[in-house]
Amino acid sequence: MRITRAWLVRREACAEQVAIFNAEWPTGAELTRDNLRRAAVSNLDLDWLARHMLNPASRRAYYEAMAPARRVYDEAVAAARRVYDEAVAAA
Repeated sequence: MRITRAWLVRREACAEQVAIFNAEWPTGAELTRDNLRRAAVSNLDLDWLARHMLNPASRRAYYEAMAPARRVYDEAVAAARRVYDEAVAAA
């Protein structure tokens, strides 16, 4: 599958993500493992891509595979938020 700027715009990708994609792949890109790695390094939202590309069964499998990492991320963010809130409250 080839992803292009037009493909992203039709699916209402945000302007920032379209700009990042277009700077990296002005003529579009095939959906390959190497390009997905490159997209991740470029800070493209791979979760958005999964929601818009995968069929329901594949999307479920993706979210199941990502669940452990999402839990760790959510816990880290919650801990950081608590520290921030305490620091702001003290100020």
